Amino acid sequence: FSDGELDPAGLKASAALRSGLARLSAERVWMELKKLLAGRRVDAALQAMSETGVLEQILPEASLGVVQALVRLEQAEGLEPEALLRFAALIWSHPSGRELFHRFKMSNDEMQRLGSVLSPVARLNPDMSASERRRALYVAGRTAFADQVRIAWALAPAAGDAWRSMWTMASEWVRPRLPVTGDDLIAAGAPPGPALGRRLKALEAAWIASDFQLSREALLAQAGLA
Repeated sequence: FSDGELDPAGLKASAALRSGLARLSAERVWMELKKLLAGRRVDAALQAMSETGVLEQILPEASLGVVQALVRLEQAEGLEPEALLRFAALIWSHPSGRELFHRFKMSNDEMQRLGSVLSPVARLNPDMSASERRRALYVAGRTAFADQVRIAWALAPAAGDAWRSMWTMASEWVRPRLPVTGDDLIAAGAPPGPALGRRLKALEAAWIASDFQLSREALLAQAGLA
């Protein structure tokens, strides 16, 4: 957690007694792991945990490469550490993150945030056009998009200018509002019910595909209600 070298005797004792971690509750392990992941010395701590078998004891799915890259990025760009994001990096190569979420008995908010980062569908690339970036930001939301950018940036630091632009875009973004509502559709003659929601979803998809340019009138016309 702090500066200086790790205490040799303490490290040796931690390694010798690591099996005792199995007696701790999942909630306690997760709470302590989050504290460690938010620390300034997380890279040194995780390396020591890996070398002594402590990390294997609590998280055998962990791999240090991505989280080390993320820490380097944070230090180079002056980014505040995010424990959840560092955990996502730690299990980046594991195909079933959700099983780990339940193992540690994470909160719904934690599971939702981690799920949005780890979803293969959400992966970004630095060559996305401006309209593709806007669509991805709208679908993901500000926090999830910024999380995805930070991980992608750590994995491909050579594209720093593109990632930095996307990071700034997320911080300045004001979410656009769909020009039509369910009430608008009903007022224009659409019957209420489950089909109304599907109709509205289809119009939203068309509006997103238009780079948010379709007007209320154009959307109602597309729905056959103008």
